[in-house]
Amino acid sequence: MQNQAKEIYIDGPLKLPQNKIDNIRAYSYRLYQQIKDSVNVYPDTALMRMNNAFQLCLEAFFKIRRLWVGSRDYMLAEIRKRDHNFYKLCLLFLTESGAQKKFTTLTKLYEYALKPAGGFLKKTTTTKLWWDKTQRVNILLGPFMLIKQLCHQITTGEAEGEGKIAYITRFIYFLKPYKFFFFEVTLFGLLSAALALPFPYFTKLLFDSVLPNRNFAMLEFILWAILLVSIFRGLISFAQGYYTIYIENLIQYDIRFKFYNHLLKLSYRFY
Repeated sequence: MQNQAKEIYIDGPLKLPQNKIDNIRAYSYRLYQQIKDSVNVYPDTALMRMNNAFQLCLEAFFKIRRLWVGSRDYMLAEIRKRDHNFYKLCLLFLTESGAQKKFTTLTKLYEYALKPAGGFLKKTTTTKLWWDKTQRVNILLGPFMLIKQLCHQITTGEAEGEGKIAYITRFIYFLKPYKFFFFEVTLFGLLSAALALPFPYFTKLLFDSVLPNRNFAMLEFILWAILLVSIFRGLISFAQGYYTIYIENLIQYDIRFKFYNHLLKLSYRFY
């Protein structure tokens, strides 16, 4: 671990895999095209999008060139030290007032930032297939979405744009010690969904057979059945929510403990 930290510190951050670089290039191109389509029609919306694109462009500049930066607040200061030409383009973008002028400067910024990676990626064959596959299996991701937001907030922003499958892969690693509780949450969810089915049947029976025939004995039975099903479903829903929050707290502790424990093991030269 110390040798790896030393290597990262001396040579800069680890080089991004090619698929992540392609994701940055493809996402930048889609965002650029959206701004291009709206800059003349909806200039106010285009200005807001350009501010967001400017921030992403700076992040792409650092990631592609494997440069360190303390936080987003110090990006311009670091750019001023490392690349004066790019810094002048950033200042020009911040001082421009019109939407069309800002868009022209933003184009130059993206061309400069993405130049080492090959510029915009206009055709994304593998990435598109990955997104399509993710959309097809959305119906299977329901239970995993319970804690997706939690994992997204705690982990770093490097996973932005990786897709839902990446969240599941990371989530399963932390879920393994608590698979029994997760099985209970899934089972309670299925039972709660199953107990919702009798209500339409009882309602139909009530209005079609019981009330027209004044069958008060059956009416009393249906009311008691609805009451019992409602109580049982309420208990199951409460148990599902309780165990969901319980698992969230356990995984949150594990993620934070693993992260800080990793920092403690790093070499002092890393800091």
